[in-house]
Amino acid sequence: MSNISRYLNQTATRSTVGARDAYGKVIDVAAGTIALRLQESTKRIKSQTGEEMTTDAEAWVEPDQAISLNEALTVDGTKYRVVRVDQKRLLGGQKSHKKLLLVRAL
Repeated sequence: MSNISRYLNQTATRSTVGARDAYGKVIDVAAGTIALRLQESTKRIKSQTGEEMTTDAEAWVEPDQAISLNEALTVDGTKYRVVRVDQKRLLGGQKSHKKLLLVRAL
């Protein structure tokens, strides 16, 4: 259990990108829930794929939480896509938490 655990007071439903239906819409496959802390804020960034974009929110999760790019998170009925995952460390090098940058999915 990390120091950030006590601040992770929200729950998100995870889903991974699945296949596309006959109309080209992406079908998400449910993958469970995770504890996180979400804050809506607008920020201009360069994603890990090199694309410049404006994010709609940032979230913090446990350092050992497996999360990948383009994974969908639904928090309080709002769906977000993960566009950047940063591993944060303490001064001694120990993993502290992961910071996720999110874009609201349409």
